[in-house]
Amino acid sequence: DKGLAYLRDSLTRQAEIGYFLITCDIPAETAAVFAKALEAGIEVDFVKEIIRRRRLLPDEITMTPKEWPWPVEVYTLGRFAVIRDGQELLFSKKAQKKPLEMLKATTTRGSPPMSETNIPDILWPDADGDLALQTCAPTLHRLRKLLGYHESILLQNGTLMINTSACWIDAWVFEKLLDKADALWVEARNEAQRMEACEL
Repeated sequence: DKGLAYLRDSLTRQAEIGYFLITCDIPAETAAVFAKALEAGIEVDFVKEIIRRRRLLPDEITMTPKEWPWPVEVYTLGRFAVIRDGQELLFSKKAQKKPLEMLKATTTRGSPPMSETNIPDILWPDADGDLALQTCAPTLHRLRKLLGYHESILLQNGTLMINTSACWIDAWVFEKLLDKADALWVEARNEAQRMEACEL
C-alpha cells in the first residue's frame, strides 16, 4: 500500500507537468511497475501514453492488466479484427488480402512457430514452389508495415512466429487461461481452490 501511494504521488506529479521522460530505468522493470499502476487505476491514460511512447512490452501475456495498451491486438474468436495502437484497422475486400491471410495463418495455427516453407503452400497452393517462396518475403514485409511494428512478426531460423510480447491474440490468451484453470483444478485440495479454478 505504501509503495502504491508513492507511485500514485509520483505519477500524478508527472502527469500534471506532462513529463513523459524517464532518464534512468530498466525497460522490463518499468513495464512491471506500470502494470501495477494500471491494475490500481493510477493515472491510467498518462501511463498508457508513456507505454506507447516507450514501446514497453510486458513479460507475461496472461498476467498483464486488460488496460495494457498493446501495440497490436488480434481478435479471432467470433470475428477477425486487427487493432493497432488502439485503433481498429479497416480494409477493403482486396486490399492487404495476402498479408492478412499470412497473419491469420500464423495466429490460427496456435503458439508453435510455423515453418517458412509451409506459408507459401497455404497462401499460394497453386503457384510454383520457387515462385511462391519468393513472394513470401515481400508479403511478410507488407504485413509488418500494416501492423506498424516490425518486431510483431518474427522470422528466425526459417520459422515464422507471432511475437507474443508485442501482439495480444484473444484465442491464445483464452487457451493459456484454460491451461491455468485445468492446472488449478488438478492441484485443488479443497472447495475454495476448485472454485478459484472455475472462476478462472
